Amino acid sequence: MIKIDDFRLVGNLDDVIETTGTPDNFNWSSHVDKLVRLAAKHTDYYASDVVISINSVENEIKNYKFEDGDKSWLFGFRDSGVDHTEWVLSSAHVLNHYRAIWRLDISRREGWCDGYFVLKLYRTNNNVFR
Repeated sequence: MIKIDDFRLVGNLDDVIETTGTPDNFNWSSHVDKLVRLAAKHTDYYASDVVISINSVENEIKNYKFEDGDKSWLFGFRDSGVDHTEWVLSSAHVLNHYRAIWRLDISRREGWCDGYFVLKLYRTNNNVFR
């Protein structure tokens, strides 16, 4: 079975979009901007699917509890829209199904005050075979 951790950074760390915040005070506009631009670039139609995924993820971030541990989401960009994590995990084994897959991670900020997290957005491998 394909897991989120099978999707790893492609490229270098300079390509990672990162921000720090708390569940009730975070600014992820750079992440959202990148996802919207990717949807426009990689889809032929239904690019607005990314808005549904962004809203869903934002709600999860606002309700994030550190005791839940690290969390990740996938955004699969294909010709006919943008897929959310569960759909990407079930479809990523199909060769050339996705034009791009991006991953968003949330993790506790080590060494900072309690309650701070890091959000990282980056491109991953497009296909996973097992």
